[in-house]
Amino acid sequence: MRKIRSKIIVSIVLCSVLSILLVGLITSFNYLKVIQGNSKDELKLKSSNTAAELNVTIKEIESSVNALAFSCIEMLDNEDKFFSDEQYLKSYQEKIEPVAKKIAENTGAMAFYIRFNPEKTPATSGLFYADEKGAGSLEKLVPTDFSKYDTEDIEHVGWYYVPVKAGKAVWLNPYFNANINVNMISYVVPLYKNGKTIGVVGMDVNFERIESYVKNTKAYETGYGFLVNEKNDFLSHPTYKIKDNLERVDNGYYIPVTKEIKNNKSGFKQYKKNDVEKIVSYAKLNNDWTFCIAVPSKEVYKGVYNLIKLIISVTIISIAASTMVACYLGNVISKPIVNITKIINSTADFNFADNKDYNFLLDNKDETGIMAKSVGKMREAIRNLVGNIKVTSENSYKNSNKLADIVSDNLKSINETSEVIEEIAAGTTNQAKQAETATKVLFNLAENINSVVNVSNILKEYAENSESVTKEGINTVLDLKNKFENNKEVTHKVSQNVIILNNKSDDVAKILTTIQGIADQTNLLALNASIEAARAGEAGKGFTVVAHEIQKLAEQTSYSAKEIEDIIKEIQREIQITKDSIDMAGVTINDSKYSIEKTNETFESIIKVVKETINNINILMKNVNVINSEKEDALNSIVSIKDISEKFAAATEELSATVQDQVNTFDNISESADELRDVSKNLKESINYFEI
Repeated sequence: MRKIRSKIIVSIVLCSVLSILLVGLITSFNYLKVIQGNSKDELKLKSSNTAAELNVTIKEIESSVNALAFSCIEMLDNEDKFFSDEQYLKSYQEKIEPVAKKIAENTGAMAFYIRFNPEKTPATSGLFYADEKGAGSLEKLVPTDFSKYDTEDIEHVGWYYVPVKAGKAVWLNPYFNANINVNMISYVVPLYKNGKTIGVVGMDVNFERIESYVKNTKAYETGYGFLVNEKNDFLSHPTYKIKDNLERVDNGYYIPVTKEIKNNKSGFKQYKKNDVEKIVSYAKLNNDWTFCIAVPSKEVYKGVYNLIKLIISVTIISIAASTMVACYLGNVISKPIVNITKIINSTADFNFADNKDYNFLLDNKDETGIMAKSVGKMREAIRNLVGNIKVTSENSYKNSNKLADIVSDNLKSINETSEVIEEIAAGTTNQAKQAETATKVLFNLAENINSVVNVSNILKEYAENSESVTKEGINTVLDLKNKFENNKEVTHKVSQNVIILNNKSDDVAKILTTIQGIADQTNLLALNASIEAARAGEAGKGFTVVAHEIQKLAEQTSYSAKEIEDIIKEIQREIQITKDSIDMAGVTINDSKYSIEKTNETFESIIKVVKETINNINILMKNVNVINSEKEDALNSIVSIKDISEKFAAATEELSATVQDQVNTFDNISESADELRDVSKNLKESINYFEI
C-alpha cells in the first residue's frame, strides 16, 4: 500500500465494490420483503383453500348425521312411551330404520348407528349398520351390548358417553379398524327431546377421505401439512402419532405455535427447531380442528438466496473488471511520478551523473513536468559543488598521511625505550620485595627452629616417661593374668561342689519318694483296718481307734514329705541357677584371659615403638641444632641484598617517570595526527559516494 499506483488501484476497486454491495444489499432487502409477503400470502391461501376443502367434506358428513338426528327427533312423538313401552320402542325403531338407510346411502359411510339411552332402554336397543368387509355395502349388525361395559370405558362405549356428557355434536379421534384394515373417524350427535336424553346418532367414515387432503398438501420442496383437533391432538402428521399432542411433544417446544392458533382463525408463525428455521401457516375448520402447513424457511426464501448468490457473482466479476481498469489507470497516472521517484532515489544514493533516459518527463505540461525540471536543476548544482570538494579532500588526505607516518615512527622509538626502562624498574622493585620477603621468612624460620628445639626436648621427655609407664602396665597385666588363673581354678572347684550338691539333692528326692510311698501304703492299711474293725462291731472298737491314729500319722507323714519335696525342688532350682552362673563365669574368665594376653602383646609393641621414637627424636635434635647455628649468617646476607635493591629501584623509577612524560607528549601528537588523517579519509570516502 506504500506505492501510489497501489493506492489508486485500491481506491477505484473499493469504490466499485462498495457501490455494487450497496445496490445488492438494497435489492436483496427489498426482494426479501417482497418474498416474505408473497410467501406469507401464498401459504395462508394454501392452508385456507385446503381448510375450505376439508370443511366441505366435513360439512357433508355433518349434514348427513344432523339430518338423521333431526328425523329421529321429529319422528319421536311420545318420549314417555319410548322409555316405558318396549312395543312402542320397537315400532319407532322399525319406522326410523328405512329413513336412516336412505340418508346413509351415497355418503361413503363405513357405518352408521342410532343408539338409545341404555339407562332407560334395553342394552342393545337401536340400529347399527356397518361395511365389515369393506365391499361398499352396509349390513345390519347387532348393536354393542352396553351392559358389558362400564360408562368410563372410552375405548368401547366412549362414542356414546363422550357426546352425551359434552351435550353437543362431537368428532371423535380416528381409530384403526383391524377387521377391514382401515383408519376410521366418527361424528356423533346426541339426541335430546324436552330435556331428556334419547340417545345418539353417529356415522363412521374412512379417515382417508379427510386425511388425503392433508397428505396431498405439498409446499415448496419438503413442506407438509398436518391436522390437529380442538385439543391440539394430532389427527394426521408425517411423524407424530394420534396419541401425541402439539403442546406436549418435544417438551412443549410448540406451545408458542398453539397459543397463536388458539387466538386466531388463521395465521402465520415462524419458529426454530434443531437449528432449522421453519414457517407454519394455519387455518381453523368449522369443527374447531386446525389445518397447518410447515415449511423450512430456506425453501421459502430460496429466491432470495439465489439473488444473493447472483449478487456475489456479479460483485466478483465487477471487482475483477474494476481491478483491470484500475490497474490501467494507475499505471497511466503513476508512471511519471514513479520515474521522478527513481531520479530522487538516485540522488539520495549520491548518484548525480547526467541521465538522458528521463528527459521525456521535461515535456509533461502538468505538475510532474515542473517537478522533473526542478530536480534536474538541483542535481546539476550539487554535481558542481561535489567536484570542487573532491579535489580539496584528495590534497588533505595525502598531507595528513605523511604527518601521521613521521609521528608514528618517533612514538615507536620512545615507546621501546620506555618499555626497557619499565622492565628494569619492575625487576629491581621485584628483587627488593623478594629480599624483604626472604628476610621476614628467615625471621619466622628462626622462631620456628627455636620452637622445634623446645618441642623436641619435651617430646623426648614424654617418650622416656611413656617407656617406664608401659613397663608398669606390662607388669600389671601379668599380675592380673595370674589372678585370673587362680580364679579359674576356684570357679572350677565351686562348679564341682555344686554338681555334687545337685546329685545329693536328687538322692534326697528319691528317699522322699520312698517315704511318700510308705505313707500312702500305711494310710491304705489303716483304712482297711478301720473297715475290718467296723465289721467286727463292738469287739473291734479299740482297734478302730488305733487304725485311725495310724491313718492320721500316715497323712502327716505324707504331708511332711510333700513339704520336704517342695523344699528340695526349690533347692535344686537354686543349685541349677548357681551352676549356670558359675558356667557363665568360667566362660567370661576364659574371654578375659584372652583379652589380657592381647593387652600384654599390645604393651610390648608400644615399648618397641617408644624406643624407636626416642632414637628418632635424638637424631632430629642434632639436625635442628645445626640449622639453628647457620640461620644467623643467612639472615645478615639477605638484609644487605634488600638495602641495595631498594636504592637501585628508586633511581630506576625516577628515570622511568621522565621517559613516560615524553611518551605522553608524543601520544597526544600521534592522536592528533591520526584524527587529522581519519577526517581527511572520511571526507574523501564521503565525496566518493557522489557520482558526477
